[in-house]
Amino acid sequence: MPAISTNRNLTLDLVRILACLWLWLYHWTGNAATWGEYSKPVNMFFSFIPEQIQFFLNCGFLGTSVFFVLSGCIISNSALRNSPIAFAKSRFTRLFPVYLIASLITIPLYGLAGGERGILLGFYWLTGFPLLSTSRPYIGPAWTLHHIIWFYAIVFLVLKLGKDRKKNLIIFANLGSFAIFTDLIICHFTQTLPASSSFVMLLPYFLFGMFTQLLDSAKTWKYNSLGFFVSSLLVIYVLYHRIGSKSYLPAFIVFSLILLFLIISKVETVQEWSPPKSIQFTIRKAAPMTYPIYLLHLTAGGALISYLYGNGIPIWFSIFLSGFFVTFLSWWIVQIFEPKFNAMVKSLNN
Repeated sequence: MPAISTNRNLTLDLVRILACLWLWLYHWTGNAATWGEYSKPVNMFFSFIPEQIQFFLNCGFLGTSVFFVLSGCIISNSALRNSPIAFAKSRFTRLFPVYLIASLITIPLYGLAGGERGILLGFYWLTGFPLLSTSRPYIGPAWTLHHIIWFYAIVFLVLKLGKDRKKNLIIFANLGSFAIFTDLIICHFTQTLPASSSFVMLLPYFLFGMFTQLLDSAKTWKYNSLGFFVSSLLVIYVLYHRIGSKSYLPAFIVFSLILLFLIISKVETVQEWSPPKSIQFTIRKAAPMTYPIYLLHLTAGGALISYLYGNGIPIWFSIFLSGFFVTFLSWWIVQIFEPKFNAMVKSLNN
């Protein structure tokens, strides 16, 4: 069994775990269109859940917003540590193998549950190439990968512009934030949609996450504080539209919580503080599992719930079995599959 990395930021990992659980609960309390796609649909809305808790669960879609901010943080750290080629390889080996194995697991379970999406379509998406398009993915949560892949590609090109990678990334974060801000201002007065609106509305999360990692000295803050401020405004703006409220207050509260965790993560890095070892072990063990859980919980997990419930298994036992299945598979992917895959790739490179 591979050793657990001690180089991870525990605060960011904890945020990743919380965001993953929030999104998981959001989908498994009825907030997903896929529950009606099987031959025997499942009603996942539970009347006994208190209204206040249900409201919190119904906001679980914001877990994806948190993931995008964290992606900006991770991309910055990875880009500064690696050459452009090494950066591209590390991102590919992190994204595609898990997507591949999640697809192979999901395809037969979709068929078993009588899902609307055919097996042939699943094998077409298995290649990963359709992720470059804006088509609805076979694995529902993989819609985020489309945007992440293009963002990785842009960062790769930025890294190739010169040897000072940190300077290049900071310039990109500033230019990107000001360009989106200008675009939104023009669209506001002309009452038109932003160009490539879906990507434009997600890019601020990435840029904000990058800023929080790149601005690590008084000098960088002095010359880039305006860019960071603009990126912060953009995140609040896109959260406002994501939440769909009539007030900016909920968006500002969510933004403040995200910023608080990011500040704590910087304090952890500078002062090298950490929680008790038992908590460290749990966080470091669980955090890498969030990506496979993200891909599997609504797809393979949802299909399994539908199949079990449709064959007379009580809903709660179906949920328990599916939750155990998703958790065990995610553990297996992280602890067994990924290390073997990476070792194989390394041997081929040698």
